[in-house]
Amino acid sequence: EMTGAEKLKSDRKNFIYMVEYMDKTAGRILDKLDELELAENTLVMFTGDNGTLRGVETKMKDGTIVIGDKGKPTNGGTHVPFIAQWKGTCPAGEVNDELVDFTDFFMSIADVTDSDIPARAGKLDGISFIPIIKGETSKSERKWIFCHYDKNPEAEVANEKFPRTRFARDKKYKLYDDGRFYDLENDVLETTSLDISHLDNTARKAAGRLQKVLDQMPRKPVPVSL
Repeated sequence: EMTGAEKLKSDRKNFIYMVEYMDKTAGRILDKLDELELAENTLVMFTGDNGTLRGVETKMKDGTIVIGDKGKPTNGGTHVPFIAQWKGTCPAGEVNDELVDFTDFFMSIADVTDSDIPARAGKLDGISFIPIIKGETSKSERKWIFCHYDKNPEAEVANEKFPRTRFARDKKYKLYDDGRFYDLENDVLETTSLDISHLDNTARKAAGRLQKVLDQMPRKPVPVSL
């Protein structure tokens, strides 16, 4: 008998069934909140931890094709959906393209529960997105996202299949620490790196801001390649 992964690889239509079943189970939770009359007192947040399997094509409502790139730091591997419901508080049916990072969830949960952050927690990177959820503002305080991708952080030998990668991005541009620079609005799949030495004024300033983000982040020694 095939495993779930083997079934998916053997017939991609199973991916559709998986998404439909996930939607069904999420719906059961929302229906139960309505039944118990808790929906107006419950913030429900739904998101993914990475993109879909490599090669899986998903057609969006506007016709855009998203190609899964799970296990890679590309847009297809790191840019995921985030859906929130809070009946009576969160405006329904609105779409917001502000930046959200997973570090923001801790601060947002602390914010919505009026919890104090203990001093021993030290400096935290997250920014609460609750004001956006409540519709109090459409703009986030977050101006960039930093990602350090390392599948084997304690390895002494580099993983050639999953190399250590770092990047900083804003809503439009993305800069990797090896110098690759992409315009994500016009190159979602990151097919063509822009020449840093030949950028227009807007792109050049963005590259400079993102480079400052990369420069302020601590680095670990890169594993050797045998």
